[in-house]
Amino acid sequence: MAATREAIALCIDVGMGMLEEQPSSNQEPPVTCFKQAISLASMMLERKIFCDSKDEVAVVLFGCDETSNDLAADGQYQNIKVLSRLQLATFRTVEALHQLAPSLASSGDLLDALIVCLDLLRSSRAGKKFACQRIFMLSNVAGQFSDDQLDLVTQALKDEQTELALIGPLSDPDPQQPSNGDRPSTSTQGNGAPRNKLKSPTQLRAESVVRSMLQSGVEGSIYSFGEVHEVLVFFNAREMKATSWSVNMELGSLQIPVLRFIATKEHKLKSWTKINADTRDESQVKLTRSFYTQPADATEEEKEVDVEDLAKGYRYGTSLIPFSDADEANIKLENNKCLKILGFPRQEQVRLQEAVGESSTVIVAPTTDQGACVALSSLIQACVRQGRVALARYAYSKASNPRLVALIPVSKPTHECFVSVQLPFADDI
Repeated sequence: MAATREAIALCIDVGMGMLEEQPSSNQEPPVTCFKQAISLASMMLERKIFCDSKDEVAVVLFGCDETSNDLAADGQYQNIKVLSRLQLATFRTVEALHQLAPSLASSGDLLDALIVCLDLLRSSRAGKKFACQRIFMLSNVAGQFSDDQLDLVTQALKDEQTELALIGPLSDPDPQQPSNGDRPSTSTQGNGAPRNKLKSPTQLRAESVVRSMLQSGVEGSIYSFGEVHEVLVFFNAREMKATSWSVNMELGSLQIPVLRFIATKEHKLKSWTKINADTRDESQVKLTRSFYTQPADATEEEKEVDVEDLAKGYRYGTSLIPFSDADEANIKLENNKCLKILGFPRQEQVRLQEAVGESSTVIVAPTTDQGACVALSSLIQACVRQGRVALARYAYSKASNPRLVALIPVSKPTHECFVSVQLPFADDI
């Protein structure tokens, strides 16, 4: 099965240049580039969390006062810190972002930061499969940098097939404007509000370097803070991959090949994870379980019982009746994967308000099987004309217990199908 998840590195500039304020629209007070970058990075992580994405995200800071990365040696790749390695997005990382403060004395090299991100993605994805990898750099590119390794970085991005997105108070160059370092920049926010602000020669040079990489074959683009914010304010729906369950629908001696897809399903919250209350470390918590005899009176002491000496049992009155695995296997109902129609009651006889189960499904014929499409369509049309519902015995697999389901016919100009809902047995009501 092809991988669909992504490996993402958020490369955030926290240098002193990020203290630069950017005008806001609607007469709101100016906001520093640092606050905008942290806000967008947090929104990206929260977006992944709420849609239960399987994408893994790493966070790298550059321009910080401390250095912590795998390439830092001999004075190289300084002021770059790996905040979190490649992992699923967590609120712990979001919390760590909000606790950051911009540096008041340092600035980071954006090309060095890209190299650290590429090395981090390469080392962290060992043994994992990803459909693609991306680097999102959030910066106003106001810090000093060296372009000595520009060709190396460009080739590495292409070799690793890594997309690069630069997010900041940037704009595409206007060919009508002069190209000297004193020309005004007319960057626009996502809402179209102009903000005329002179860019420094360093920023213009950095923009030129990034564009040269994109023009040299590196996939990616340049976005403004406002453009990205407009996208991130809306959360993605949780993505679900539609998988089919194939079976032959039995109607007497007639068998119709059909496919079953989940239409709606109850989403269950993930279980709580036990962590250390002080360190919040999950690995420090280990669960051990032991069994003891129940003393008949106060004079007896509890005795520990080994797991090998335990057996299943059921209480019958005041007695405990042993029930072994062999007994359970002997009385287990033998079953096979099936969808067998039992009858066709009228729709008003089926009380759908008593439906049970955690999902509803749709049953259709394979589009590649013309005979199955005609047979299932005829059955659906007959049920619709006579106001009938099909009752069927359903078992997902040989190991599943059989269930009673109602197949409700749906016939529309665009499609035909049965909608399947589980019905209760008499003992369940």
